[in-house]
Amino acid sequence: MSTFLQLVNIVRQECSATSGTDLVTVASVTGESLRFKNWVIRAWEEIQELHSDWRWMRAEYSFTTTADDGSYTSTQAGISSRFGYWDRTYCTVYLTATGVSDQTDLGWLEYDEFRAEYLTGSQTSSRPRHFTIGDSNELLIGPEPESTSYTVLGHYFKSPQTLSADADTPELPEQHKLIAWYAINEYGGYNVAPEVMGRAQNKIPRMLATLRAKYLPTIEMAGPLT
Repeated sequence: MSTFLQLVNIVRQECSATSGTDLVTVASVTGESLRFKNWVIRAWEEIQELHSDWRWMRAEYSFTTTADDGSYTSTQAGISSRFGYWDRTYCTVYLTATGVSDQTDLGWLEYDEFRAEYLTGSQTSSRPRHFTIGDSNELLIGPEPESTSYTVLGHYFKSPQTLSADADTPELPEQHKLIAWYAINEYGGYNVAPEVMGRAQNKIPRMLATLRAKYLPTIEMAGPLT
């Protein structure tokens, strides 16, 4: 595992940009060192944005329902920072007093179907059975719960992490050098150094393939046609 400072120094070393010693901080760098710092920042953000469903960016939320309220913002769901978007594949509900032994899945409905089912006409509040995402990116559950007796638990995906402090560590579980090679490739383009870009572009596809195999959902093939 490499810190932000260590990644910047790795990139400088690979690009033969060191001037005797490694940087001891990235807090107040200028000139070429600032460019290396920014290349690492952008490299990490770019990797995170390659896919919207990297598994290391998935997190859990949990909140207690409000009586006769079926709409919850990310803040109301207990998510305090870096909310990206709701995971549409997993949302559950259970009676808080009973605990997870009562836990059942909420079925996903597309918004138009959910609106027709739960947002049109008179409704009777009861245990929620379905969920969807509203036009303002709020979590909607239906029917509206009749009480505060329920806990809703599900997953969401975090927005990209931004590196800033020396000791910041990318949330990527492994392959931190992939971040460095992305930054090295940027250095090669900026300085018109084809040999540097060539080394980076030789490393990146293989490391990225390994990362995708480990941290993206498995694609299931459809069965044979009958």
